[in-house]
Amino acid sequence: MKVTLALAPVWQSVTPHLALAFLKGSLQHAGYECTTIDFSIQFRPFMVSVMGDKGAEEYISSHPRLYQGWAKQITDTKPDIVGFSILGSNLANSGLIAREVRRQLPGVMIVAGGPSMTRENLGAVQEVLTFADYVIEGEGEQALTDFVHCYEQKGDFAQLKQLWMNDAGGKAIYTGHTNLQDIDAIPYPDFTDFDRSAFPNPRKLPMLFSRGCILNCNYCENKWNHLTQRSRSGRNVFDELKHIVKTYDINEYMFNDDSLISSKTMRQLDEYADLVLAEGLAMPWNVYGTRVERLLTQPFVNKLRRSGLNRLSLGIESFSSRVQKEMGKSSRYDDADKMVRMLAGEGVAAETWIIYGYPTETDADFDETLQWFVQNPGLLRHVTANSFGPNVKYMTDRPGMVTFYGDRPGLWTSAESTMAKRKERFLALMDVLEQTRRTHRDFTFHCGDPLYVKYFNSWTARDKKFLLDSWERIEDPAGYKARHSSLFTRVLDTFGRRDKAVDMLQAAVVPTFAEKQEKKAKTVLQIGDLNTMKSDLYARIDTYLKGLPGITPDQQQQRLHDYITAIENVKVHLMDNITEDIFFALSGQGPLHLVLQDLDTHAPEYLAQRTLEFAAEFDIPQWSPATA
Repeated sequence: MKVTLALAPVWQSVTPHLALAFLKGSLQHAGYECTTIDFSIQFRPFMVSVMGDKGAEEYISSHPRLYQGWAKQITDTKPDIVGFSILGSNLANSGLIAREVRRQLPGVMIVAGGPSMTRENLGAVQEVLTFADYVIEGEGEQALTDFVHCYEQKGDFAQLKQLWMNDAGGKAIYTGHTNLQDIDAIPYPDFTDFDRSAFPNPRKLPMLFSRGCILNCNYCENKWNHLTQRSRSGRNVFDELKHIVKTYDINEYMFNDDSLISSKTMRQLDEYADLVLAEGLAMPWNVYGTRVERLLTQPFVNKLRRSGLNRLSLGIESFSSRVQKEMGKSSRYDDADKMVRMLAGEGVAAETWIIYGYPTETDADFDETLQWFVQNPGLLRHVTANSFGPNVKYMTDRPGMVTFYGDRPGLWTSAESTMAKRKERFLALMDVLEQTRRTHRDFTFHCGDPLYVKYFNSWTARDKKFLLDSWERIEDPAGYKARHSSLFTRVLDTFGRRDKAVDMLQAAVVPTFAEKQEKKAKTVLQIGDLNTMKSDLYARIDTYLKGLPGITPDQQQQRLHDYITAIENVKVHLMDNITEDIFFALSGQGPLHLVLQDLDTHAPEYLAQRTLEFAAEFDIPQWSPATA
């Protein structure tokens, strides 16, 4: 029985996807053959960074060869069952790939699961059931193993728990929940299928110390997984650490917990740190997320730091005690302030998320958050700031608190949080964080709000200074910065979004990826003389335009001129999928309509501003401008 598990774009991560690795480990332990494929890491560099999740989704849907190729990678494994890990950012792309898998391999069983597949999020479950035969809700290791066994034995799926399916009338039905797993008994994750060289640190892997969260924040959909927090024993986690050090030769790891440090985990963490220190396995490790824990002590933080803790992300969200209470948090201002100071005192880089514009946040509440940053500019290393977005979880917990208008998620208002107030708070927060960045070189911040783009697009000299500083700080033992200097020049010239630019810079110096793309690009160019290929392409475009019904000669000449101008201005980035269309068309191998589609959609601004001068990268003579 062969199972292939896939992660579709878009999902950005600095390590291999832990959920797929856990599922593979459990299936292999049960005796089933399993292959995992991470398509997101194949697509992620540059495209997601520049376009964002939604833009990347639209790009993939308009380029069938992408998802058709990904589907072929799945069907080439000759699976009996195909599984998709569904996230909010990859649901649509998972559907594209799954339907193509079904076309290429009729009759294959398709199952899906993921953190957003819950009864409270029924709409998403129903959407997934349009391309998957079944959906697993909740923890998947044992549930998927039971599903594969049932399929192998031709059993009755209705007898399994945690399963969504459509009844004869097309209505989604659920078979019911089951007891939570003993997480100490779950087999270790298996990372053997991942191309670890594609990640920033190939020797870094994710781990999990606990599952669930002790809190019940009223905007957090994680609680819909119905997971009360459960911790593994310190010994169990330590044994896994020894296993992955031996198996994968890691030199760094991170815990992907929702809330690593809490009253439910501190005893086990203490045991774990003692074992790490006693057996000399201290190495750098960081934490994806944790709550503010008022029981934390300085000696305990010191022990964690000595075991390797070097970075930790805190869910503070606001330095107003009233807003924290409104959000459903148990911590208050003093708890958050104390924990940040403890971490800073031990040299642990603390970072946090800040939410501005919470529906009941008053001007006085926001000022408390602002003043904390003014008074404590050096305590935090990084801040991610976002305006509050009322989701289904919040609307369920706090009905009637906000009023929506229009069809865009950001168009909502409440008594204390209007669009005008959120913009005012955004600008105030950005100015304070920027001042901190100017005075503390190690401090960084990021914001995902659309206002952020407009704000930073107005930056010029100071934004370039930030990029120059970032470029200098990127470690480059193999000398790849020198090879990609023209990339950096283009970034400085065209990007105002410094977070996106830094992503590009970082991607440019990942040696293995750059080498692969360079080799691929050179192979394409060896097909023939570039100018000859371009002349041929222009002739093909001219013929194509003359054959369009209803087009006048003047219109035909104007469009031909526009296409030629766009192609002549193309700054072909090594990591941009558009280049494949262009170069394959240049060589006469590719369909012309894909090139024209790209040019109509993106040219000339996209091709001129979002990509790199290809010729300069490989010492190829500059293209001479063509005339229509």
